[in-house]
Amino acid sequence: MEDVDYLVRKIEERRGRYTVSKSGEIIQRKMLRSLLVNDVLDKPHIFRIELINTLNCNAKCAHCSNYKLGEDEKVMTKETVLKILEGAKKHQTPSINFLGGEALIDKNIFEYLSLFIEADIGVTLQSNAIRLNRDILIRLKEMGVSGVGTTVYDTIPENHDKVLRVPGTFKKIIDAIDICKEIGLPFNIQTIYSRDAVESGAIKRIMDFCKEKGKSLKLNIIMPVGRSANEKIMLSEDELDEFKKMVLSDNCLSTHCMFNKHKEVCPMGRTFVGITPKGDMMPCYFMPFIFGNIHETAFDEYLEYAQSFPIFRKEILPKGYCIVAESKKFFREILDPLYSGDYKLPIDLRKNKEFEKKLRNFKIEDNAYEA
Repeated sequence: MEDVDYLVRKIEERRGRYTVSKSGEIIQRKMLRSLLVNDVLDKPHIFRIELINTLNCNAKCAHCSNYKLGEDEKVMTKETVLKILEGAKKHQTPSINFLGGEALIDKNIFEYLSLFIEADIGVTLQSNAIRLNRDILIRLKEMGVSGVGTTVYDTIPENHDKVLRVPGTFKKIIDAIDICKEIGLPFNIQTIYSRDAVESGAIKRIMDFCKEKGKSLKLNIIMPVGRSANEKIMLSEDELDEFKKMVLSDNCLSTHCMFNKHKEVCPMGRTFVGITPKGDMMPCYFMPFIFGNIHETAFDEYLEYAQSFPIFRKEILPKGYCIVAESKKFFREILDPLYSGDYKLPIDLRKNKEFEKKLRNFKIEDNAYEA
């Protein structure tokens, strides 16, 4: 009975992310099937694909996590998109999120969105909002996109715009919120929870802004990757405790996939796959390792390889724990050598035995299990 209650709760959590249209019931059946496979049968199954259709971007964020990622191929080809679609249909993956870079820069973005929508896969899109306008938002709504999301860094316009280094971007978000409310397209807001954002008052301002707009807020802990690959930006244990208390105390707040009100196990390499423009498959877009390529690797093969690493197994990972955001040991032993070395990212672990061994033998700190 507990399993049934758990599944009902999970479905309710996700229901608001998907448009219940002609294909709505099919999508929700796929979601239920994926949850059953993962949580009842205890077998890894891809619930969501994070598709990086382009690494090109019209902003210049100082913290960009895609820094050094896939520099040799920045735009996904239609051939690669079709291979992902083929894999998703065969695997019965229920959802996909398009992001970048900036997803809307891709001239073929609407064609690619349509391919997945027509296959009864729930489609969302993450954008910096620079290209969002009434015509584009109406088009996304009419074609069946389930929701659009963006990141807010502060509600003081010049502070937000300074992060993206593009004037007028906060005004674009305000306009998009109003338009989406008018046309009935879900518009989701997230922010980066960092020491600077807390101390400057930006987090409080964003929380107040979301409540004023009647929006929930997703708080994502800053990750020491990309241009932010520095141990100094990582939160202390006390700061992490404060973050988790905040999320638990406010029903309008949610957070990253690894920690929520039910303290689940991180989905990396188990229910999640990030795919680069080249088709490389990563267990998490904050972990720049290749576990396969969509042109030669089926989703089941990707999962089998990922599950051969202890840190991706459900019975090993602590609940409510993000190894990238929380483990300074992981940063020192794995991430720092990656970003400070002369490596082309992401690294293919099937070819780089040094890092494959490091990742396979990594031991999670004992105190991670005490939270």
